[in-house]
Amino acid sequence: MSVPTIAGTFVIVFCLPGANGQFIPLGPVPSKTNIPPTTTTTTAPPSTNHFHFITLPQSPQSTHSIGCPDGWTRYDSRCYFFATHIAHDWVESAHYCSQFGATLATIESERENNFIRQHLLDFAKPVDFWVGGTDTVIEGDWQWVTSQNIMTYSDWYPGNPSNFHHSENCLELLHNYKYHWNDQDCRVVNQFICEMSDGSQHHFFG
Repeated sequence: MSVPTIAGTFVIVFCLPGANGQFIPLGPVPSKTNIPPTTTTTTAPPSTNHFHFITLPQSPQSTHSIGCPDGWTRYDSRCYFFATHIAHDWVESAHYCSQFGATLATIESERENNFIRQHLLDFAKPVDFWVGGTDTVIEGDWQWVTSQNIMTYSDWYPGNPSNFHHSENCLELLHNYKYHWNDQDCRVVNQFICEMSDGSQHHFFG
């Protein structure tokens, strides 16, 4: 996917670390600061002040190697954190997960998808959740940002992905669709789901 140019301005390009030390460009998206936790779906105003790259760091201060941390849910040797009281855009959600040695959730089977959907349906709040899918690299080629693998399983709501206004490049689980999949503008502020292995070292701050 080419990065569009904007005459007379600069754009911000975000990158995520991928496999083999490569970076996945997320395309030009507006910069944002101090996004408060919210359950309201909003988009941030554009900024044209700087051109820079960011990566998502992992800087653990302590580790725990067995089981899932408090507040996480274990399923099939994986740990999931359902961020029901925190909301960010897609990039910032991935950054939040990385602080715990985790990533935005990767859904690779119907069984895993049903587990996540049921958890969200039981939560019973009218909010949407980011997971780790994107087609920013090549439009229409949806992949998981952690592995850069093309999706072999999907649960798109009928009519999706639609790429509405040519700007929907990140994967959300939409409550209006009973948490079937929807493509959404990556700048939208959603709640989100982190995932990590319960057999890896978990990273905590404090």
